[in-house]
Amino acid sequence: MARGLGFCSALEMALKLAQCCQVVPTPYSGADFLHGPIASISPGFPCFVFAPNGNSLQSMSELTQALEQREAETIVISNNSQMLERATISFQLPDMPEELAPMVDVVAGQLFSLHLGLHKGIDPDKPRGVSKVTLTL
Repeated sequence: MARGLGFCSALEMALKLAQCCQVVPTPYSGADFLHGPIASISPGFPCFVFAPNGNSLQSMSELTQALEQREAETIVISNNSQMLERATISFQLPDMPEELAPMVDVVAGQLFSLHLGLHKGIDPDKPRGVSKVTLTL
């Protein structure tokens, strides 16, 4: 989950989790998530939260609070020390403007997907049913 430019990272991470780990994640805007899907959260449910410093931080902090109240497992990707301290699992980003954060935080999502896939015994270079080459005519 993310807001603003960070939503691109949530979309990319969901794609990589599906490709490398054979799971079906659903990326959400933090605002959209609060309007229904949050009802599906039960204790221990894993929720990835992209929360870089900047305009979207406050709303992602509020979303994280709602996840904490439901005892979700929060995996936070951020450069904000307060957000990282609240996380069940944290990935610290370097300090940078919010506009640049997707170029770095997406790498954390890709690496997580890679290692989870490898842990599950899935070859990330040969994802099931995926062609690495797309022809455009």
